[in-house]
Amino acid sequence: MESNHDSQISSQQCKGKLKVNCNVCASPRLTVFLTLPNYPLNSIFVDAISDKRTYFADYGLYQCTSCFHIQGESSFSLNDLYNAGYSYAANTEGVHKRMRLLVERIAHTCKDKQFNRVIDIGCNQMAFLKMLKDAGLAANHWIGIDPVPLRQPTPEEGFTFIQGYIQEVDIPWRDNNLPDLMVADQVLEHIPSTHTIIQELSDASSPESLLFIGVPSIELIIDNLSFQHIIHEHVNYFSESALAKCFLDSDFDLQSSQLNNECSEGYLFQTYKKSPTTTPRLNRSSVNHAERFKKMYDLYRHNLELSKSLIQAYKDAAFGFGASVCTGTLAYFMQSDFDFLVSIFDDTAYKNNKYIPGLKPQVINLPKGFAINNSVIFITAPHVARSIIHRLIPDRPQRIINPLQVF
Repeated sequence: MESNHDSQISSQQCKGKLKVNCNVCASPRLTVFLTLPNYPLNSIFVDAISDKRTYFADYGLYQCTSCFHIQGESSFSLNDLYNAGYSYAANTEGVHKRMRLLVERIAHTCKDKQFNRVIDIGCNQMAFLKMLKDAGLAANHWIGIDPVPLRQPTPEEGFTFIQGYIQEVDIPWRDNNLPDLMVADQVLEHIPSTHTIIQELSDASSPESLLFIGVPSIELIIDNLSFQHIIHEHVNYFSESALAKCFLDSDFDLQSSQLNNECSEGYLFQTYKKSPTTTPRLNRSSVNHAERFKKMYDLYRHNLELSKSLIQAYKDAAFGFGASVCTGTLAYFMQSDFDFLVSIFDDTAYKNNKYIPGLKPQVINLPKGFAINNSVIFITAPHVARSIIHRLIPDRPQRIINPLQVF
C-alpha cells in the first residue's frame, strides 16, 4: 500500500460524482470531506496473499453543509457488498456485548408492556430476537427482516423471517390496538435516504409503538481515534443531532439519546415513540464535527506513522496480535502491507491460516508454548487493545506497541 492508496482530506465541492442528496435533510449541498482511493473491504479473510481488485474500491466521505451530516459513498454496488457471502461477525463477544447493552435498555423500558409484534430490522441470524425473547418481553409475533438470505427459523423458535429491505416488504399481523416494538441495531448506517425510511417505519407500525436504534457514533469515532471503522458498507456516520433530525417530520418523538463507550466501538443509542401530535417537534440544533474530525484525523495518521517507524527500528522478530474486521483498514491508513510482521496472532478458528487482502503476514492461532517474552508485539486490533494488553502482560513480551497511543 503505497502512495496510490493515500487518503486526503478535501474541501472540494462535489461535481457530479455524488448523485444523491443528504440522507438526513435531503439537501443537495454536499462537499467532499475525505477521499480514500482503492480502499479495502473489511471482514475479509482469504486463503492466499491477495491484492485482487474485487477487495478494493474507491470510497469517499461527504458532509452536508445544511445539517452537517457526514455520509459515505462506495464505488462498490449493493450487490457487491450484500450477498450470500456477506460476513457479519454476529457471534463475536464484541457484538454480543453491544446486544446485551441494548437488550438491557429495552427490557428496562418495556417492563410489563404487552406488544403485538417485535420487529427486528436487519436481524441477521436472529440472535438479537432470541435475546429479547429470553429477556421476558411479551409479544404475539416475533419477526426478523433482512436482505441477506438466512436460514428459516424452526417452529420451536417461534420466529418469522422475511427476506428483503424494510421499504420493500409487507409486515403481517398489524393490530392498531397494540403497539409494536421495533429494533434497528446497526442498520440505519447502511441505508441511504434515511429520512424516507423513517416514514416507512411509521407507516408499518401501530400507534404508541417504540423504536430502539443503535448506530456507530461519529462523535466517538473521532474521540477514540477509530478512523479504521470507516467502512464501505456504511453510508451514514450519525451524530446525536443528525440522527434526531431524521425524525423531525415523522410521528416519532425522541425519548432518550445516549453515547455509549463500553464496547470496542463507540455507539449511539436512541429511543423513539410513535405519538401523533400537532405540536412542533424539537428542532435539535445541528452540530458541525468537521473541524474536530480533521484535527483528530491528522493526529491519527501521525500516530500511525510514528508507530510504523518505531516497530521497523526493532531488529527482533515482530508479530501482530488481533486479526480484527478492521485490521485491513488500519493498515491502509498506515500506508503499509505489514511486511514487518512475521505473522498475526488470532485465536478465532475460522481466521487460522488465512490472509487479509492487501497484507503480507498470515493470520495464525497462537502456537502452544510460543515464547512471547522474546517478541515485539504490534497490536493490529487497536480498538480491543486493552484486552490484548491484559492477556499479554503476564507473558512479559519485549515490547507492546499500540499504534493509537504513540504521542
